[in-house]
Amino acid sequence: MKVAEVMRKRVITLMPDTTLKDAVDRLAKHNISGAPVVDEDGNLVGIISETDIFERLRTEFRELRLVFPSLPMLSVGFVEIPKEKKAREAYEELVNTKVSEIMTTEVITASPEDDIRDVIQLMVKHKVNRIPIVTDHKLRGIITRGDILKALSRGNDDR
Repeated sequence: MKVAEVMRKRVITLMPDTTLKDAVDRLAKHNISGAPVVDEDGNLVGIISETDIFERLRTEFRELRLVFPSLPMLSVGFVEIPKEKKAREAYEELVNTKVSEIMTTEVITASPEDDIRDVIQLMVKHKVNRIPIVTDHKLRGIITRGDILKALSRGNDDR
């Protein structure tokens, strides 16, 4: 079975200059956990997921402190110190952050002609839930683990 038989052609996308607030609102509105990021020409430039957002929030909860700052000749290390900050406060500080600052830029992609088995292997190997489908850097669709499971349950695999 080819990717083209399973992929979604209508894709919810974000632009690099979209704010985190708008991105979160859009993901929630469409009940999706991530979206490709495209430029004004439709070229894939990144992908953002709930994981990227939560990683950024997690970083907001912590601060780095220099260990032994008065001993410059020694190996200097840093430790993370939990901040006294609530999740909502951390989120409010990030709402104007641009998607381009958080997105993953090294995106795992596939083409419409790829075999679905290869896409499954990519998803497992790279621990991703969705893979953008591209040709000549242009986003053509997306395929998710759920899309693959639905296709397999319909009996469309090429055993």
